[in-house]
Amino acid sequence: MKLEEGKRYVRRDGEISGVLEKNTGMSKCNFPFYDPAHEFSYNEKGWFFGGHSDVDLISEYSEYVEPKQNPYPKVMMVSEHGGIWLKRVVFMEKNGKFIAWNQAKTLEQSESSYHTTPWPCAKDIEETKLIPELTIEELQAKLGYEFKIVKKN
Repeated sequence: MKLEEGKRYVRRDGEISGVLEKNTGMSKCNFPFYDPAHEFSYNEKGWFFGGHSDVDLISEYSEYVEPKQNPYPKVMMVSEHGGIWLKRVVFMEKNGKFIAWNQAKTLEQSESSYHTTPWPCAKDIEETKLIPELTIEELQAKLGYEFKIVKKN
């Protein structure tokens, strides 16, 4: 392994180095890299100033990136051209298409399905708007006129 400025490395003891800089101290000829976080000098191979030790650099460190959560399968609205929308269980997106189980409208129905259909358009199902509860007086005020409710026998 050859060290590079601006990178971090894993030490033999498992610790992570700071970002390596160019060594400007007295040992810069034989140990051109400096870890300012731990105040250690290293040669091009990652060996600590003074010989082999637990703080030798043994591999390049890369930040751990949390994997994206897979949003599928989920019930969505799908369409061929964006005109008529159908409810289907989409289980993946591939090459710009949404792959759904044929005719499955619920996750339970998708368990027994094995045929698929690619859809060019898909969207999340919009939440149903709740019907507000109003008194007769509030409804009359909203509509702008009075009325009375008559019971039919």
